[in-house]
Amino acid sequence: MPWVERHRRRAPNSWFRTTTVRRHYRKPAGLPVVAIAVAAVVILLLLIVLF
Repeated sequence: MPWVERHRRRAPNSWFRTTTVRRHYRKPAGLPVVAIAVAAVVILLLLIVLF
């Protein structure tokens, strides 16, 4: 996992205020399990309806 360096970023809900981000590990990008499950259900329903 790559390190995220210390830097400044815009604070939430603010156009001008900034906040400092400490060094940390980047969170692993989780699989969009919900999207995959919904797509699988839709495909199954289509197969059932069409055949």
